[in-house]
Amino acid sequence: MKERKYKEDYGFRTYIDDRGREKREAVYQGEYFRYAAGAEEKKKSLLFAAICAGLFLIFYFIYMKLNTPSAYCMYVLPLAACALIVLVYWLMGIFSMWRAPEKMTRLQKENGIGRVLRSSVGCGVVLTIACIGDIIYMLFSLRGGFTKEIPGFAMLCCAAMAAVGCFVRIRETYNRIVTIK
Repeated sequence: MKERKYKEDYGFRTYIDDRGREKREAVYQGEYFRYAAGAEEKKKSLLFAAICAGLFLIFYFIYMKLNTPSAYCMYVLPLAACALIVLVYWLMGIFSMWRAPEKMTRLQKENGIGRVLRSSVGCGVVLTIACIGDIIYMLFSLRGGFTKEIPGFAMLCCAAMAAVGCFVRIRETYNRIVTIK
């Protein structure tokens, strides 16, 4: 459905093939985009997004491996688990960024760097809410789980910071993308 948003960027071209039949094909007629500093900026952004996604995964799996008491809490674990779904889109955006040509269509731009931008902020927001739930758990824990919970809370915060850091850096690059015709 998202692709239909850009249907005005395409037109049809009619031509005669080698067998003499009339054929119609879709031709992109919209604006093209490129990174302001060229391929070097693309490489740096791609590397930064991949490193942040890797850090996010490392901190997230360390949190899960610590098996803290809040990992069984209904206002921490479901939110943290939702971050994995958003992470899949983040990784898809990184792959699309890698595959995108120098001269990108609007769809390639939005499926690449745009998806990384939106997914990284999504991961950051979901894990920030999970961190708030973890704070609530630590404050109201009757079993004295506060000291056991601090390393897990730190890992959740680090994962959220990796996601938000990626968003901040990629947003700068996204805003500098140049329109060409």
